[in-house]
Amino acid sequence: MNSVDLIIIVVVLITVFLGYRKSFIKSFSDWVGLSISLWITFHFFGSFTKLVEKIPGINSIVGMIDKSLLSKLSSLDKEMDFSIEAFKKMDFSKTLIYFFERSSMFSVKEKITFSELSIGLFTNMISIVLLFILSAFILRAISNSFEYVNKMAGFTSYEKLGSILFSFMKSLVYATLIAFIVYNISAFFNSGVFYDAYHSSVFAKMLYNNGLIEWMFGV
Repeated sequence: MNSVDLIIIVVVLITVFLGYRKSFIKSFSDWVGLSISLWITFHFFGSFTKLVEKIPGINSIVGMIDKSLLSKLSSLDKEMDFSIEAFKKMDFSKTLIYFFERSSMFSVKEKITFSELSIGLFTNMISIVLLFILSAFILRAISNSFEYVNKMAGFTSYEKLGSILFSFMKSLVYATLIAFIVYNISAFFNSGVFYDAYHSSVFAKMLYNNGLIEWMFGV
């Protein structure tokens, strides 16, 4: 057991504790909303990125990064290029390969430069965050309209038990995302702190292989 396992345990305990204080319907709707939001995000972030890239504020930030940082590394553009096929040969996980395939980075060209990869990673990650927040907000608004059901007869007997159950399931989603992030960072660099953290973790390896990530990505 290492620091990654401790983070996962803390996340699970806090999520279950907070869920215990909620109603059964609220805990259930939170779990469903989280799962659907992640599914929507991982399936459509590439298309959403094309819209995000047109936002004036994002364009300004991208331009600033390009001028202040990437322009100093322009020599790498001549030395390096990237493609989906090249990533497949690097022994990346199928979910990370799927991320690049779904992203906007290779929608126009089969090969991109270091600068294009860096900007693409930035805009696609911004899109993932924004799309998740947007879809979660909409689903939360919809679920709030059904909370009156919790007051109906027949929904109070095992309410706390149900709250704990769905809060635990929600915590597993969070924990799996942590495992996913740690694994793919370790796979990308293939050495270092994250590599050691993942491969010495008990829960991260178990959660990454539980099939939830494949479901969210649709692979």
